[in-house]
Amino acid sequence: MFAFCCDNHKDEKLLQDLINRVLVDGRKPQIICATFQEKLYNVVDFAVQSSEFQSVLEMLSIKDPVIVNCLIDQRMIECILLIPDKEKARQVMLNNVPTNCREAFTIEGDHLYPSPSFRYYSSLKHRASLLQGNVEEEIKVKKQEAACVYGQIREMQRFLQETSELKQSNEKEMHIADVQVAKINQSIARTNLEINDLRNTEEPDPVNVSALDDEVSLLVQKLEKYEAELEKIKIVVEEALKELKQVDDKCQSLDTRIKYLLNETHPVKEKLNQIDSEIEQLKASRRHYQDKLKKHAETVARMRREFEIAKKDCDAKVKRAEALCERVNTRRQPHTVENEMKQIESQLKEKEQTHGNKEEVTVKYYETKQKYKKIQLEMKKMKKFMEALDEGIQKRKRVYRIFDSSFVSR
Repeated sequence: MFAFCCDNHKDEKLLQDLINRVLVDGRKPQIICATFQEKLYNVVDFAVQSSEFQSVLEMLSIKDPVIVNCLIDQRMIECILLIPDKEKARQVMLNNVPTNCREAFTIEGDHLYPSPSFRYYSSLKHRASLLQGNVEEEIKVKKQEAACVYGQIREMQRFLQETSELKQSNEKEMHIADVQVAKINQSIARTNLEINDLRNTEEPDPVNVSALDDEVSLLVQKLEKYEAELEKIKIVVEEALKELKQVDDKCQSLDTRIKYLLNETHPVKEKLNQIDSEIEQLKASRRHYQDKLKKHAETVARMRREFEIAKKDCDAKVKRAEALCERVNTRRQPHTVENEMKQIESQLKEKEQTHGNKEEVTVKYYETKQKYKKIQLEMKKMKKFMEALDEGIQKRKRVYRIFDSSFVSR
């Protein structure tokens, strides 16, 4: 966690107090204070204009508009281009700078600023530390690094074992050479004693000088032979001592290297143990979310069944409604129609309270209709009677006119 967003300074102060209580030591996250807005900023006029490359804002998929607005305020991500190739990025930022482009990043993490103040900063990291693909990829990389370190340790241990075996072999050869040297020294000492004894002994009357000369020459030859062997053994011993010293130096360097590698692998082991614990936590979370997914799937299946039942019910009601009247296409929302239906139902209830229910109104209607038909029939009879009466009056008028004219004539 690198930063928090707060809506106002009161929340910022409360969050600062919480951080000071919880994070006594170590790095503390940054607190950004900005008013939360439910609508994204309109950055169309200020965003980078490029048909070939995309900006950081276009590449990121963030649902919360508060976070997007905060990134726009803090880093102006709508003006930062992402260019995969570094040579292409150098060419674009030097010669063909897109409109509103302030910075650019390559896929290796190199950072570029456009001309006229062109600058190029190479990344020292070999992989991304944020917005990684997933945790499993990072675990895989760490395991590969650990396997490489373990391979080096095994190679060093094998070389140390071979060196120890060579050292033991040289020590055995040196022991054998020491034994041979001791035997030769004893032979030389005995020969010297014999020579001294011969020198100290009074020479008797020469009996056979030639025999003594032969014995002396034989002893001298043996002495020269022993001295030559002694020189060879001394050379072998010196070479063995040199090799032993070299082996000891190599062993010491290997011991130092092994200690260094063990010290280097200790944090890696700790990190691997931490990663293993994180893997177990992630597996537990995965099982938890799989169970939740299963429950959601069951809920979705149940809701689908309910939807099918409701759909069938709705289709049946639509058919019944279409049997009463034609379907009316409208743009009004369902809740608007429902409110209107409720109002009509309330009006119908008021009418029922005023005029009675449907059965009573139907009975009154039929009674009124019968009365109307009866009155209509009587009206027809009255009309016929009036017509007959009018015809009789007209006849009387005609007769009266005839009588009046005849009376005047008299």
